[in-house]
Amino acid sequence: MKLFTLLPLILISLTVPLAAMPSVEVAGHPFPKHLEAYEQTWSLQGTHHFRYRRIFSVFAAGLYTAEGPAGKRLTFTYTRNLKADDLRDQAMKTLEAHNSREVLKKYRDPTAELQKAYQDVKDGDAYSLTVITDKGIWLHLNDKEIFFHDDSDFGYWYLDIWLGDPPISDALKSALTKGQSS
Repeated sequence: MKLFTLLPLILISLTVPLAAMPSVEVAGHPFPKHLEAYEQTWSLQGTHHFRYRRIFSVFAAGLYTAEGPAGKRLTFTYTRNLKADDLRDQAMKTLEAHNSREVLKKYRDPTAELQKAYQDVKDGDAYSLTVITDKGIWLHLNDKEIFFHDDSDFGYWYLDIWLGDPPISDALKSALTKGQSS
């Protein structure tokens, strides 16, 4: 076969895998409906475009779940530049408002380590918090691991900032956990 005959076939074969990987777009950022991580398949449960005071776009979020072992993965793709101190402050305000001193003391050290790992983000950066039962919690910035702790109970407790009762945002939790996109 001549190169001119093969070239269209090669180009078509390169586009097929992309079409086979459907995603949901939120605030201009794709969230694959399924992804592979930690040797298991994760399924997208819901997405949300978070706006501060309903005006200022802050991030797009997607919640993934996995089975065998069970896990949750919460991904935030930022739509603006934010300082790490602002991320830390919001997390701590929520944790302190909704937890007893005993619980805060129990998780003081891993919380301090995780909070220290946060870095400034710019438009398009993504944080992922992944918790796998009996394995631990990971924090990634743009697919680079920046934190790990082997206590999955701590991980699920920390995810309660966004998924607990009450969460940092009712609309965010509702969209993520009820399989919605908003």
